[in-house]
Amino acid sequence: MGFIQKIVFHILATSAIFWAVKTYVFPETFLVTGGAAAYPILAIVFGTLNLFIKPFLKILTFPIHFVTLGLSSVILNAGLLWVWEYAINFIGISGIGLEIKDISTYFFIAIIFAIANAFLHWFER
Repeated sequence: MGFIQKIVFHILATSAIFWAVKTYVFPETFLVTGGAAAYPILAIVFGTLNLFIKPFLKILTFPIHFVTLGLSSVILNAGLLWVWEYAINFIGISGIGLEIKDISTYFFIAIIFAIANAFLHWFER
């Protein structure tokens, strides 16, 4: 797969995962406004945060990650979801909003995305 194809694949796959999580798993606590057009924008912002912020946070939290045998990555991913929610609402794209109502939803979505991204990276090869 070429570079552009990988980017488009990840945007579409992440959009589909967001839609499935919102529709089937957490319809009451994971709220997305803006219709179908919101999901690709949410995926782009999520991917951008993961590309630029997550590597620095992984370096900073490496000792904790090493001691907890990787379980701290769930907390890191849940924290990134919180930053992602804040970023979406701070940017203020017309008609697009995101609200995650419960703290446990952050952790469950982080676990779902870890599993889904592992599958996507395996499928990509």
